[in-house]
Amino acid sequence: MRDSRSASPDDARLLHAACFFALFCVGFYATSFGPALPFFARKLNVDLDTAGLLITGIFVGSIIASGAVTLGLGRGQMRIAVATGLLVASLGLFGLGFAHQWWVALGAVVLLGLGDGLIVAGAHVLIANTSRDVPSAITRLNLWFAVGAVCGPLWAGGLLANELSVRPVYVGLALASLGGAVLMALTRGASEVRQIESTVKAPDGAVNAPELMTTAPLASMVPLVAVNVPPLTVSAPALVSAVEFVEILSVPLVTVVT
Repeated sequence: MRDSRSASPDDARLLHAACFFALFCVGFYATSFGPALPFFARKLNVDLDTAGLLITGIFVGSIIASGAVTLGLGRGQMRIAVATGLLVASLGLFGLGFAHQWWVALGAVVLLGLGDGLIVAGAHVLIANTSRDVPSAITRLNLWFAVGAVCGPLWAGGLLANELSVRPVYVGLALASLGGAVLMALTRGASEVRQIESTVKAPDGAVNAPELMTTAPLASMVPLVAVNVPPLTVSAPALVSAVEFVEILSVPLVTVVT
């Protein structure tokens, strides 16, 4: 098995750093809604239960975008997907910060969710495709999400406790996501895939066929030998974003006493 990537180790490290920061941004803005939700309810003149639909809007956008990412598996465009997701998320966050009407805010969170789905699914695919030790790299990726999830309530709660509006909270989050997009854009020299020389062991009575395969997510790989080989079943990356948001909702949210 030979790694034939043409990109330098520094390129790969920069790509991984960009993915880690992207997941940090996801955790950062996602958990900010805990302390901010009562402020949104007051600003948008809705009750707290209705304001909770903002989180539902993120789910809707996120699932749609994550599903779209699965259609692009194996096409080598995951860096573009993540960078685009960060840009779209920043637009949604800016929209939240400046929204004065309920429907504007709801549209902003759907936009944020679309960006979120691109970020989460795309970053996981990039890390899986470019890491020698995939389980360790995925663990580090999700650790940065957790770091962001801790910082989000501290950021939002700290600003809102000082009687500031939600605008500086979400403008700051938008700028962080915008910075992540710039960082991802700097990784243009990094390869998104590895090529691995592999020999497929055929069943008895069949001919062994050497193949040159490009490492890709298991969901996009088709068994090369169909005889006596059961189909490989794996879960689609589209579920990643929704799972992480379920994890968010399981963490006690910080509320701000006003």
